[in-house]
Amino acid sequence: MKPNISSCNLIIKSHCEHGRLDDALRLYTHLSSSENTTPSPDHKTYDLLTKALVDAGTINQALDLLLEGRRVLFNFQEPGMYMNLVRGFLEQRNLDMAHQLRDDFTTCSIRNKIAVLDSVFVEHLFKQGKDEEAMELYRSSVNNKDGFTANGIVGNPYLKLLLKYGQKKNKRGHCSRICLTITNAALGLTNILSI
Repeated sequence: MKPNISSCNLIIKSHCEHGRLDDALRLYTHLSSSENTTPSPDHKTYDLLTKALVDAGTINQALDLLLEGRRVLFNFQEPGMYMNLVRGFLEQRNLDMAHQLRDDFTTCSIRNKIAVLDSVFVEHLFKQGKDEEAMELYRSSVNNKDGFTANGIVGNPYLKLLLKYGQKKNKRGHCSRICLTITNAALGLTNILSI
């Protein structure tokens, strides 16, 4: 079997999950080499590696990798590697750099992908106990004062967050409203995500 980028990404993911970041980076370097006939890195490759680098505490190396990804990828609209770096900078309390990365992403992507990236900021606010600010940013990110979206690309990352933090906090009935909405959607009673 000749490897494709999906199989290479599975190997990179396995290396990252088992603490073998150096092996994952060596494979990336091999894939990036113009002297070989192996597949080139794609968005998933960069997502996996930036996450692993941020998790390993090497955020500057992750930032360098993001810049390399921006340089070589043809269609740069996926938020994954930006989300990894924004999360890392928010954890370091470097809000300026997190916002700078968000602003940079807005110049190269579309509205739905930007809203997905904003979910990292919403989670950060929830972690700080700033539920009202988190919900306000959520509503503005889905571009609706009531928090409705029919778009799963946008809605699913927020649903994951709201379930996670709604169950922990359960303020003003968030969890019960979320659970009711999920139940209704599963039964086909509604086709929108409302929180």
